[in-house]
Amino acid sequence: MKVDFLAFLPPGLHPGMDALARGLAAGVAERGGELRLRLGEQTEAVRASVAEGVDAIFVFVTDPLVPAEAVAEARSAGVRVYTFHRPCYEVSGSVLVPNFYQGVALATCLAKKVGIGGRIAILGGPEILDDEELVSGCLDGAKRAGLEVLNDPFLREYRNLEDVKGASEQVVRRLMGDCFPFDGLVVFNDETLHDVVAILEERGLLGAFPIVSRNGSAAAIEWVRKGWTTATLDYGLPEIGRLGASLLDGEEPLVMGPAGVLYDRANVAEFVGWERRVGDFELKVVD
Repeated sequence: MKVDFLAFLPPGLHPGMDALARGLAAGVAERGGELRLRLGEQTEAVRASVAEGVDAIFVFVTDPLVPAEAVAEARSAGVRVYTFHRPCYEVSGSVLVPNFYQGVALATCLAKKVGIGGRIAILGGPEILDDEELVSGCLDGAKRAGLEVLNDPFLREYRNLEDVKGASEQVVRRLMGDCFPFDGLVVFNDETLHDVVAILEERGLLGAFPIVSRNGSAAAIEWVRKGWTTATLDYGLPEIGRLGASLLDGEEPLVMGPAGVLYDRANVAEFVGWERRVGDFELKVVD
């Protein structure tokens, strides 16, 4: 069985995306297949995979309307197409992720630290489906918890549009200049948190206020241990990859990803790293 995964970032740039891909690779291998990562624009990538005779394609959905036409062509040609996140076009199956509710959980966690009426800021992410759902949940959770949000995380000046570390330094500096002092901070993912930690260390502010983020990466777990940040939500990226592979069995067209676990200093010793949970599968890349 030949399976291609259309990831939106190449390996090495985003540990979370690599963990998901390795989980998918492990699940495909358990079913006697081989996974390749295919990079490039999604419409052309789907067509290239079909032309090379793959049996199934997995798409990480960033835009719920893309690549609808190419996916319809693939399915007409007998190629199964599965997605991480539910698009607005027909597919063979999808892994659903409770992004919105994870955002609510982050805001609620922060509210317990800063109290009702606390003034917080939220650093947003790229203009893609799952991150916008997450940030929407952060805003909803903050409102319900009685927090005051000082910025609009959907404005481009307060978003890490590249979704990788090193890309949001100016965004973090702008947020600090526009909104600080604040009582707490939500960072949409751990990769953006790298830039936050670097700037707070530069300014002597590490540990000065509560910070929560999503992903559960090794770096974020270490910062929780050190007390530099408050909590990180490990939302099960290796397990989400394996869930994707389970769609190949044809038993369920929709499966739900895990709610995740918030790790703070009370339970961080229980954390098990992504690599131990999935194994070190080498990711084969094709253009």
